[in-house]
This record gives sequence, C-alpha cells and structure tokens, in this order.
Amino acid sequence: MIFRRLGLILNMEARRGAAPSKTSLPPRLRKERGIKGVRLIHKDQCGFTMIEMVIAIAIVGLIAGGITMTTFQVLEGSARSSNHTIAVRQVHNAGYWVSRDAQMAQSVDTTDDPVTPELELVTLIWTDYGVPGDEHQVVYTLLADNKLKRDHYTNRFEVPPPDPDTAIVAQFIDLSGTSCQLIIGD
Repeated sequence: MIFRRLGLILNMEARRGAAPSKTSLPPRLRKERGIKGVRLIHKDQCGFTMIEMVIAIAIVGLIAGGITMTTFQVLEGSARSSNHTIAVRQVHNAGYWVSRDAQMAQSVDTTDDPVTPELELVTLIWTDYGVPGDEHQVVYTLLADNKLKRDHYTNRFEVPPPDPDTAIVAQFIDLSGTSCQLIIGD
C-alpha cells in the first residue's frame, strides 16, 4: 500500500511536469530515526564484505556435506541390511530343504559324479512308504554361478527316465574357506 502511494505521488508529479526526485515523500516513507531495528544502508555501504561471503559459503558447504554424508550412510545401511536379509532367507530356505530331505533319506551318497561339470554335493535316496515302489532321489548340486540346485527324481531308473523337479534353493554361495564333513553315526 505504501508503494502504491509512492507510485501515485510520482505519477502525479510526473504529469504536472515536476521532477520526481524533488518531490517530498509522505511522512510514512521518510527516514524516521526513532524506530529501533530499522537500519538503512548508508551510501558508503554497498553490501557484504568478502570475508562475510567466504564464511557464509563455508557454512553452507559444511551443512551440505553433512546432509550428503548422512544420506549416503542411510542408503548404504539400507543396502547392507537388505543384503543381510536376503542371505538369511536363502540360508533358511536351503536349510529347510536339506534337513527335510535328510530326514527322509535312507541312504546318502557324497561322491561327486566326474562326468558333470558341476560339483554334486550330496545325493539322498529313500523309498516312499505311502506308495510302495516309489523311489525318491534328491541331488544337491553347486552350479558354476554359485547357486545351489535341488533336483528331485521320482523313480529315476525307469525307462524313459522322468524329468526332475528342479529348484534353486540358494544363490551367492561362497565355498572358499569352508569345509564340511558328513559323519554317519551308528
């Protein structure tokens, strides 16, 4: 509202032919010395000094760096937590299937078939009591891309042999530094 009045005054003076710079301003727009907190820029003050600008830029840089580091740590922690959750789920899944098949097994074979390029870890064989004559064979194989594959055959030695039920029960398996022994007790 104050600026509208100033504009009206300047426009009225310009219409009359008077120079707007010589017009007197209304009392509200004049410099009042008694008001605290109002500081006008003097003619010799043009803005901020170089030191003030450097300090302001340094403070903004520190704040931006802190925010960036915090965001990076949150994202990295989230990825690490996600990877841990995936690993725990895969161990749980592999443990479930191996223990289930081991409980059913009547014989265990740990010899590796030299014909296949993959590492056969264990072969479990059992005869189904519910359906006489049904023989089950489960072969756990470590594939070249570090996946644990479970092949379940039913009556494997029939002619023609049936296709196995194949499932990947775990991924990202690292056997370096790992040794397992199968001890069959009495």
